[in-house]
Amino acid sequence: MTGEIRELLETRPFVPFTIHLGDGSAIRVPTEDHILVLPNNARVIVATDGDDYHIIAPLLISHLTPDTGSPIANP
Repeated sequence: MTGEIRELLETRPFVPFTIHLGDGSAIRVPTEDHILVLPNNARVIVATDGDDYHIIAPLLISHLTPDTGSPIANP
């Protein structure tokens, strides 16, 4: 799933997207500055507009939903 996130981050112009987790929660990524995929793909970190952030194990991601289209499923 980190490969799909990287593809979304390289899209120009950037399209905001939502990360959906297996527990039903969702985390919106409004800009490319709000997200970091660690080099070893071990974690994805998403910052909120406040002082909070989410540290996500990629295996917990069920799918991604770009603001313009249909879900990208985790194989």
